[in-house]
Formats: sequence, structure tokens, C-alpha cells
Amino acid sequence: MLNFSRYQSIDKSAKIFDNKLRHKLGEIFEMFDLNGQGRISADEVNLDLVSAQILQIFKPLLCELEAFDEELDREEFIESSLALLEK
Repeated sequence: MLNFSRYQSIDKSAKIFDNKLRHKLGEIFEMFDLNGQGRISADEVNLDLVSAQILQIFKPLLCELEAFDEELDREEFIESSLALLEK
């Protein structure tokens, strides 16, 4: 019983962390979304509001957007960012 309780706590902590991370990634998306239309592309990314550290982290994703001439909405950005951060 004690081990089950410990696993529930770990699972709850992981969900809290995941929710906070998704929220923070959503905030970063909003900083990148220059025109406020809910989609970002390499041409429209606002780099002025983002720190150099954040730009360094997201550089591979931004380069991919540019290379493939793609756009991402908020949810696509969050999922792509999570995949990037796992690497």
C-alpha cells in the first residue's frame, strides 16, 4: 500500500510539472507570435521579446520552421517543443 501511494505522488508531481511546462511553452509561443494570429512561422517570429537563452534552446525548431517554410499553431508549437526538449 505504501508503494502505491508513493507512485501516485510521483504521478501527480509529473502531471503538475507537465502542466506547468505546457503553460510556460504557451507563454513562449505568445512571445513568438508577432501578429497575434495564433500561428508562427520563421518570417513572423518576434525575436525581440525573447531572451538569448530561450532563442538558443528553440533555435533548432525555428530553423526547421524556416527550412520547411512551415507554420505552427500554439498546440503544435508546444508538442514540437516538448519533443525538442526531450532530446
